[in-house]
Amino acid sequence: MALIRDIADRYVEQAARLDPVGATSAGLTGFDHLMTDLSPDGFAARAALDRATLAELEQAVAADGEQVARQAMIERLTVSGQLYESGATTSELNVIASWPQSVRQIFDLMPLDDAQDHSNLAARMAAVPAAYAALRSTYSDAAAQGRVTSRRQVAQCARQCADWTAAGADFYAGLVDRAGPTGAARAELDRAATAASAATAELGQFLQAELLPLASHRDAVGRERYALASRAFLGAEIDLDEAYAWGWAEVIRIEQEMRRVAAKIVPKFGGVYPLARRYTAPHAAFTTLLMSTGLTFGTITSLYGLQSGIIDQTQFSLLISVVVLSAIIPTAIAQRFYQPHAVAAETASSATEAGL
Repeated sequence: MALIRDIADRYVEQAARLDPVGATSAGLTGFDHLMTDLSPDGFAARAALDRATLAELEQAVAADGEQVARQAMIERLTVSGQLYESGATTSELNVIASWPQSVRQIFDLMPLDDAQDHSNLAARMAAVPAAYAALRSTYSDAAAQGRVTSRRQVAQCARQCADWTAAGADFYAGLVDRAGPTGAARAELDRAATAASAATAELGQFLQAELLPLASHRDAVGRERYALASRAFLGAEIDLDEAYAWGWAEVIRIEQEMRRVAAKIVPKFGGVYPLARRYTAPHAAFTTLLMSTGLTFGTITSLYGLQSGIIDQTQFSLLISVVVLSAIIPTAIAQRFYQPHAVAAETASSATEAGL
């Protein structure tokens, strides 16, 4: 019977072959020239691997020290399977962590130092058109089953594709420039970059023209989908109602604190700004913030002034000294002369001397 570590090693090897983009992200070498299959069949193959591995884990014997690894793998693979079965995996589209971003961002992790790196880069860029064509097919199948993300996400992802391929700011062309190849290698990379850029723009057009009209105006996904996504993100099940209540309580607390701080700052700001505008233009706002805030805001404002060229390093040092002293000196005076227990002690002593 297989041990947990053997199952885990085999899973990593097979998962890397089925998802070369994920392999590069995880730091595994030997896959940088390949691209993940984003077709419905590709997603199905990865889900099948998860199911098969999960079945092995449930039958495996955990040696000493392997029980935690077994439980962790079972939890992760179970959630992955549930996401796939729910349709979330094949319809996932958002502006931060979905396949359009994963394909684009994987190139940020690839080395660009030598001829082999350039060859890997060219091969992977040349595979972008097929990957995005497959992804369009996957999204179309999901949409046919009524699974499309919200309009805001679709529209912004389409805009990202346009930004990545904009004239004069094309990501793939800039990547080739940074790699700095020459001769035949440069020509090969230029061709691959052109193809990748065109495929990215085409994906954006697909999202805008075909997927956006099918997308919902609602951002909410429903309690069941949210609960599954929460578990996938956290690695644990939480009480959603309790978390929701706590979140709103925190929002209210923070807003109250903001109002309390604003109540202190606004009167000072109103008193200082007219004078600052008259005597320190064009930096009246900077001067007002510096003079009407306490230690934290005073430090931040001073740093802003330094970085913006309003003040120099010497002036910055002097301002920081003044800001710090303005907090320390009043505190020291209050501690020395105005502590409640000191006043009470003086009162008691005076009463004793007076014979009261």
